[in-house]
Amino acid sequence: MTWRIKKFAPKVTKAEVRFFFTGLKNASIPFQTQMILQGASGHHYRVDGLVAPNIIIEIDGASHDDYKQQLMDAKRDEDLRENGYVVIRFRNWEVYKKLNSCVATVKTLR
Repeated sequence: MTWRIKKFAPKVTKAEVRFFFTGLKNASIPFQTQMILQGASGHHYRVDGLVAPNIIIEIDGASHDDYKQQLMDAKRDEDLRENGYVVIRFRNWEVYKKLNSCVATVKTLR
């Protein structure tokens, strides 16, 4: 049975680990990762992280460079915003090169 849990567990990227478990943790900002949240349409989405009750953090890798993916992301973000969430997206490179700046952005929204 354990293999099923591992098989269906979400993949957490190195950039997500760096952002949440280094950046936010060191800044004493409470967070939850890999949350399932509902948009205004009733659709459910897995998000990379949640800060406070309504700040969604997404860490985007190269797959988000694709135009179709960007359209899907925009639609998803809008659905979540319509349900009262604030959605912030950081690129992997930002997390690696400007971690403190990314964390500061989150602090300003809390």
